[in-house]
Amino acid sequence: MSTVINTNLASLFAQNSLSNAQNNLATSVQRLSSGLRINSAKDDAAGLAIAQNMQSQLNGTNQSIQNLSNATNLLQTADTSLSTIQDMLLRMKQLATQGYDGSLNATQMQDVVQQMSELNTEINQTAQRTQFNGISLIGSGSSVDRVTGGVYAGQYLSSISANLGPTDSTYKMGSGVVSFATAFGSSTYTPTGAYDAKFDIQLTNDDVVRQNPGAYTFTAVGNQLTMSYTGTDNVPQQQTITVENAPADANATKDHIQHLDFSKFGITLNLTTTAQMGGADVLGSDIALKLQGQKFQVTGQASKITSIDLSGSAANSYVLTTSSLGASTTPATVALTTAGVAPTGGTGGVAAVQTVTFTSLAAGESVTVNGLTMTAKTGLTAAQVAEQFSGYTAGTTAGSITKTQLGTWSGSAISGYSSAAYTANATTATFTQTAASLVSSAWTASQTKQNSVLNLAWTDSAQVNHSETVDLANYDFTRGTDTSINFKNAGINIKLHNFQTQSGANVAWQLAHLKDPLGSTNGHLNVVNPGASSLDFQSGPQSNSFITINTLNVYTGTSGQFSGDQIAMTEVGSKHDVLAGMNAQTSTADWQAAFKEASAAIDSAIDYISTQRSTFGSQINRLSYITTNLSAQSTNLQSSKSAIMDTNFASETATLTKGQIMQQAATAMLAQANQMPNVILSLLK
Repeated sequence: MSTVINTNLASLFAQNSLSNAQNNLATSVQRLSSGLRINSAKDDAAGLAIAQNMQSQLNGTNQSIQNLSNATNLLQTADTSLSTIQDMLLRMKQLATQGYDGSLNATQMQDVVQQMSELNTEINQTAQRTQFNGISLIGSGSSVDRVTGGVYAGQYLSSISANLGPTDSTYKMGSGVVSFATAFGSSTYTPTGAYDAKFDIQLTNDDVVRQNPGAYTFTAVGNQLTMSYTGTDNVPQQQTITVENAPADANATKDHIQHLDFSKFGITLNLTTTAQMGGADVLGSDIALKLQGQKFQVTGQASKITSIDLSGSAANSYVLTTSSLGASTTPATVALTTAGVAPTGGTGGVAAVQTVTFTSLAAGESVTVNGLTMTAKTGLTAAQVAEQFSGYTAGTTAGSITKTQLGTWSGSAISGYSSAAYTANATTATFTQTAASLVSSAWTASQTKQNSVLNLAWTDSAQVNHSETVDLANYDFTRGTDTSINFKNAGINIKLHNFQTQSGANVAWQLAHLKDPLGSTNGHLNVVNPGASSLDFQSGPQSNSFITINTLNVYTGTSGQFSGDQIAMTEVGSKHDVLAGMNAQTSTADWQAAFKEASAAIDSAIDYISTQRSTFGSQINRLSYITTNLSAQSTNLQSSKSAIMDTNFASETATLTKGQIMQQAATAMLAQANQMPNVILSLLK
């Protein structure tokens, strides 16, 4: 190596070694003082990236554990209130049963109702004040006002109509007692005692009856009365009830009332037998025999709105409409024949016969024959349509037709036409014309089809009009199924249970004609008390990891502040309102019937609350499992992140000692190296 002054390589080497030693020592000091192996990206770039991803997962996991703790507390708060409400319902059940005690007078029954009223009020108050951090838990979410709108949970899309033979008297069967009553004659046999009897029919369960449209017939063997039913599937069913004797009184005319409950079909036959004073007891076998052969028919298609999900909907009035597809001559076939027969009272004329073959109609569809139009109120078979046109005579007008249960009428028949007799189960009707000159072009028959597209329209708070359409043509409305009709933009989901198989056009028309009490021509769904009906809690670090908790609306009212959206709860309020409207003049039979209906409604409400409590309990258990799992994940993630980020003190203290020694050695060597150029001075002497 050359001997030079300007460059002291030994010193430079020593300086570099000292610098490295100092840097390493500084790194060890930083790690030991901070407790972290990675204090900046330069320490371990890949390790830092991995550790930060883990930290993100840790943050999400730990916060999710806190979220789930809040969710658990929220559910426990809701369940506590539901338990209180269930206790009140159980007490109401006891009171409703007490009210059915025949020894109570009207005043005492009103006292029972007063207790039920207080409990009904407290159920709503409890639901209103059950909140968590300002969120209403069991009185929340939007609800539907049943008083100002026709579309609500529990509403049926079509009516059930019935008629009683052999007089073919027709009447409307709704929930409650039918207005029709008939007296038994005694022309066919001599009873054991002088008596009068009458009966009416009551639907005890609308849903059961709607599942079984068809022909019902009574047969009797002794005092055993059997109701037989053959439905659209041609499968016969029957149920037999014992008819009691009606005791007579020697000093007074006596009424004996018995309710024959054919529960299998949801029908009760209410019999009132009046035994004459001094007569013999009226035997149950005599009464049953008088019902022998009596028939009635339950017809019509039906679906029921089981619930309406209003998540995301605003308080508003929503209008449902549908439209007609126009007239089509394809469904109704017209065949025209003529014969050279002179008309009665005339000469030179001909008689012409027209045969119209009908097809089925959906609700809202219409058929027109020779100027007279019938629009179906519900889905009708071809035979039912043909039957509606029996009795059609020359000049018949819509106002003169009495068959208005299944359809509405408009227009008038062309003069000169009359209808032939209707044959049971036929799908055709024949019409004749007798005139001096036949005008064949006057013979017309057409059918108007109904659109399956259902439109929902509303106006928002900024007065902007909105609409959304759903085509029901491809929806499944098969008998026994449940169907959801979802208007996504409006945040409204209408759920139906189908008692009979129906077409999309039939359902669309029915929904569009659930009128409000003001008589609007369209279906109205009025939403009140808007609010969140579902709460999401993130249950993991990923953005799509969450659990949804649905809040409830257990209000029992049908309108206003305490308007509910669950039929099981609103029926409690409705049946209570019936009881509250009774007074001292109400008959014992009506009191007992009202208490019986209230008791059944309370049973349904208790079942509903039990189901909701079960759901909440299951969710609390689920949250517990999720929390345990997330806690374990957090522990494992923290351990993995520590292995990457934290200082290993055993290793780092050894590194620190080494660094200190290297720094001291490098300092000493640098001092020695700096002295080396002094040798040059000896050469200059």
